[in-house]
Amino acid sequence: MAVLTIGDEFPEYDFKALAGGVLSELPVSSEEDYFTRVSSAGLEPGQWRLILTWPKDFTFICPTELAGIAGVYEELQERHCDVVAVNTDSEYVHLAWRSKDELLRDIPFPLCTDPTHEVLKQAGVINREGFCDRASFLVDPDNKIQFVTVDAGSVGRNADEIVRQLDALQSGGLTTCGWHPGEPTLDVFKAATNLVSLSL
Repeated sequence: MAVLTIGDEFPEYDFKALAGGVLSELPVSSEEDYFTRVSSAGLEPGQWRLILTWPKDFTFICPTELAGIAGVYEELQERHCDVVAVNTDSEYVHLAWRSKDELLRDIPFPLCTDPTHEVLKQAGVINREGFCDRASFLVDPDNKIQFVTVDAGSVGRNADEIVRQLDALQSGGLTTCGWHPGEPTLDVFKAATNLVSLSL
């Protein structure tokens, strides 16, 4: 199945997940207290989502990416954007991975699991080997995908660029190449008027 693209609706989900936060500080009285559920139902009005997938736990690039997203997590939250991180490894594998990898100890968002591959297949991010591609989706409050990238397995995604894309999408205007917040958006009427005057 092809990767979902701009304007497509992201599939509904109800994932089991390893809870976010510092593992040693989670209020845990039993093993199950480490886990939670992450659902697409009942989102707050105006809520954006960054949905990201990665190939496998206990690999090399993936922890750097999740740590990178953790580094911009507060910026995403300020922009009313939740992080939904999911792959096909189980919640127990996520727990073991986070417990072992220093980069992942303080990840503030849950790590979700789609063990049946159902949602991830609908999103088009299960590759020929049966693992997730390295994909990122920005989904608007109407559940429409507004940004999607799929990176090569050997290339980590850029967390700052995801925030920049979100800022551009939320700016309400047309943004030029390399646009950053605080810069003007494109004045289409002015640009069109200039083109007409040049052609006369």
